[in-house]
Amino acid sequence: MNSAWNALAEELPGRFRPQCRNRFGEPAFYNFTALFDGDIGRLRAAALARGLDLGIRDEIMSDTARLLGRDDCPGAAQVFAGAVQIPLYPGLSSSRRERLLETLHALAGELP
Repeated sequence: MNSAWNALAEELPGRFRPQCRNRFGEPAFYNFTALFDGDIGRLRAAALARGLDLGIRDEIMSDTARLLGRDDCPGAAQVFAGAVQIPLYPGLSSSRRERLLETLHALAGELP
């Protein structure tokens, strides 16, 4: 899965910034998280219309400071507003990965 993660990270459109990976331990991959430079709600809706389900907001994390009425965690708020979870799992075929990347590239070019 490391090679699949690396390939996806290298081939994402420029509007996506992959999550940093720690060099320690062996990660388990079921999804791939990246920050999207744009409206993740619009991205998700457009992706769903093309048959690609992306996780966003509360599906992948909580902005606990916001839930508590605080604004002292701007990094968490920024990630909450821009994080996208992209399918990446054992058994994902190369043809499905290519279709996924084609969809993400198309959407990155189409969305404001």
